[in-house]
Amino acid sequence: YRALVDDVFRLAALGFVTRNGAVIRPQRTPDEQRAIVQDVFVRAFSERARLAYDGLRPYRPYLLTIARNVMIDRARARTAEQARTSEV
Repeated sequence: YRALVDDVFRLAALGFVTRNGAVIRPQRTPDEQRAIVQDVFVRAFSERARLAYDGLRPYRPYLLTIARNVMIDRARARTAEQARTSEV
């Protein structure tokens, strides 16, 4: 955790562009960034993720993939929520 938490915070603070060109916006507030970091490590330490990691590959890229997936999931949820609220 201590070795990689700053990398996860950095990703949350900077955002990224997906392979298909979608822009995942940075989380601007410290509370949003902390929520991302918490979700990432909860998912990374889950039984499913621990069983999926083979221990042979470097852990940092694996963890950052989890972080990107968490951020993509949150972006999709925001988009779906905005669509629901605009229909009302």
